Amino acid sequence: MSLSFKEALSDALIEKGLLTRERLEEALAIRKDTGDDLREVLVRLGFVDSGNMVSLASQELGIPLINLSRFRIDPAVCNS
Repeated sequence: MSLSFKEALSDALIEKGLLTRERLEEALAIRKDTGDDLREVLVRLGFVDSGNMVSLASQELGIPLINLSRFRIDPAVCNS
């Protein structure tokens, strides 16, 4: 049986030492009570840095990160 993306991401956070099993359980309980997204709960509680979360998610999905601040966007594109 394959893991869901959230399960795989949670496992990867623990394997990389960015999250403890105890903190994951705490965040899961809060998620259950609030209905909030687990990733949002982890970041809001300060258990995981949002940058680490994005970086690890990109690795898990096999999608490279793109730093948009390195690109100049023509303002005309925004007005379309």
